[in-house]
Amino acid sequence: MQRRVNTEFDLDSWGSDDNLSAGVTSESPLSTSWSSFAFPPDLITPSNPCTPCPALPHTPLNSQRSEPLPPNPATLPCPSPKRGCLADDITIIGGNRTGIFVRSVRAGSQAEQSGLTEGIELLELEHVLLGGGSLQISQCTREVAHFSLQWWTEPSALRHRANTEVYSRICAELSHSSNRGFDSFYMRVNLYLPTDPRADPPCLGAHCDDILHVSDTMHHGKYQWLCTRVDPTSGQLGESGAMPNYNRAQQLLLIRLRTLSLEQKEDKKKYLKKGSERVRLVKAVPSSCHGTGSSPQILYTLSHRPEDNLVPYSLVQPVLVSSRRPVLFSPSLLSAGLIQRLLQPVQSGLDFNTCHPEPLSAADYLDKKVFPLQPRGPGQNQGIRLQSIQDVISQDKHCLLQLGVDSVEALLRQGLHPIVIHIKPKDRRGRKFRKLFSGRGEEGELEAVCKAEDLQLETLPLLYHSLEPGTWSNTEELLAVVRNAIATQQRATVWLELDKIL
Repeated sequence: MQRRVNTEFDLDSWGSDDNLSAGVTSESPLSTSWSSFAFPPDLITPSNPCTPCPALPHTPLNSQRSEPLPPNPATLPCPSPKRGCLADDITIIGGNRTGIFVRSVRAGSQAEQSGLTEGIELLELEHVLLGGGSLQISQCTREVAHFSLQWWTEPSALRHRANTEVYSRICAELSHSSNRGFDSFYMRVNLYLPTDPRADPPCLGAHCDDILHVSDTMHHGKYQWLCTRVDPTSGQLGESGAMPNYNRAQQLLLIRLRTLSLEQKEDKKKYLKKGSERVRLVKAVPSSCHGTGSSPQILYTLSHRPEDNLVPYSLVQPVLVSSRRPVLFSPSLLSAGLIQRLLQPVQSGLDFNTCHPEPLSAADYLDKKVFPLQPRGPGQNQGIRLQSIQDVISQDKHCLLQLGVDSVEALLRQGLHPIVIHIKPKDRRGRKFRKLFSGRGEEGELEAVCKAEDLQLETLPLLYHSLEPGTWSNTEELLAVVRNAIATQQRATVWLELDKIL
């Protein structure tokens, strides 16, 4: 019962736990008042709509796939609710893992007269999106389907089909105590959310960069998500609990940022607090045109202020990489010295190699298979070619690169999944790094580079590995720690934010 994933984070972002009736069960009737599902009052529709991403191709209900696929951005239903909704005639069950099915139908209702019965699969709701587009309910999470059906006013607008085989399996799975829901997707948390054991159910809690698996987007019939903690290295599942849905988490994110801005106005960098309450500032990726379609694009921002399109959760997909991954270092000023030292021992040649930068012409800067280095002087335009990196990987070796972290997305678009090693300096001037400069820069320059790359690291579409200052005391120890980190990261699962590189 595996299906393509369409979580629609922005479609999830309405309502809170308090908006649903206290007596609603896991098979929630769609009878909640319109005010419970109000859109943000300042939802913005661009005046010049562009073509959104096409809908993901439909996957047969009995198909199997090993990895969840990323969601496709979609436009929201009309921001003004319509009267005469038929959603209170039915209850639904399922999610994006299985599809959405009718659980019960009120006798004598218009829904029953339109042909809906228990076990019917809901496929598409027509004319519900801005611009008259249709919503593929068959690809939605339960939360998205529940909310979107509040705009169902015409019986003929809801496309459906009988699918007793899958519905029977859903009912059988529902009867098992191990069932945790019928949604399935992974997300990376971008802020600190404390554990709340007093909540009902208890809040799982999470730190920035935690990976969670979401299995139910209407846990206990409320707009909250049932999540399971995932080990980012092995991918193994851990403890489970409730988490705020997208909208509530975004509210908490904005509150936290505004609190920090009042407390720490003197330094914008302090927004990225490095302690337990660290916040990762990631902007929502616009629904840019990756294909063809007919529905207008919606801009999901609360206002024109720069912090209001920040996302609390980023959708990620696990990727297992069998080939040797290339390696980048931060601060990038240390790359040349580190690479030189890592290649010196004879045994290192068995695991590592490098690509020496080549001079670049003006045409090379237009080639997506060429990765420029940051110029360090006039006439020093150099870069590394994709083929050179692939040649090293084909020798079953890690390619140690002098590229900056700003090249990570370009590498990902070419099918490479780099390991990013961030070495935190012991002091702001990086005096312990002196032996690794190799004429590439001065100590004052290192401080400036560190500040710039700290911000770039936060926006990377994959996790990076940090080496804390206390893990090494001299250059030889640092090299040993770096070698061990590369080996560990090679075995780790790559959690990739696909929307940033498509």
